[in-house]
Amino acid sequence: MRAALASGRPPPEDIDIVARADYKFDESLEDRSASDELAWDDEYHLSGIADPRVLVITLRDPSSKLAADIVLIHEHRGVLTALTVSRLPHGPTASFSIHGIIFRSELPHAVRDTASEACPHIILEAFTTPLSQRTATIPKNLFPPRDAQKPGNRIITFKNADDVIHVRHHVYVRVENGVELAEVGPWMSMRLFNIRSGTLGDKDGDVEWATNPYTRTASKVTYL
Repeated sequence: MRAALASGRPPPEDIDIVARADYKFDESLEDRSASDELAWDDEYHLSGIADPRVLVITLRDPSSKLAADIVLIHEHRGVLTALTVSRLPHGPTASFSIHGIIFRSELPHAVRDTASEACPHIILEAFTTPLSQRTATIPKNLFPPRDAQKPGNRIITFKNADDVIHVRHHVYVRVENGVELAEVGPWMSMRLFNIRSGTLGDKDGDVEWATNPYTRTASKVTYL
């Protein structure tokens, strides 16, 4: 075996047969579904155990000590154009384009009081495909898990409609006949540009998915 390894040749047949006998399938392993297999390599498996520490930056060389996620906001001439969310320390990194953003001060009927800092209810609507569920996991984990024992009236909604993710922020008030919603803002719509493994500084990360607008049917196909 040593001589074969040193010379770069295949090992003798008798040694090869004995070595391959040790690599039989382990029948003691439990049968796992595709979702179970993905859970073994889930970057968000600790979600819900500790509150996320999100670093929102516009700098090129920020510090990332003790941060769980980095949110990088891109702008052009004072207009927000894109959003990049990177999970630390191993990724993934997702890039979104931003459209139709309306700030809280621009909403005509928005709540003007101090914004609530309670942990929000997260509503995810129409994320049904594996890619859309992967996409929804990334912004969802920017928010801390809610404590069921503590009441809260804050709601953040992510709604997928034809690959456009609409983001809304409300608070609700219980009234005699039901519940009333009050807009807090901001409004925003996002389109997924790409998802890749690794962090912002990892240029060699594998691209999990990327949009391809340079085809004739690109405007007719939905992915999320």
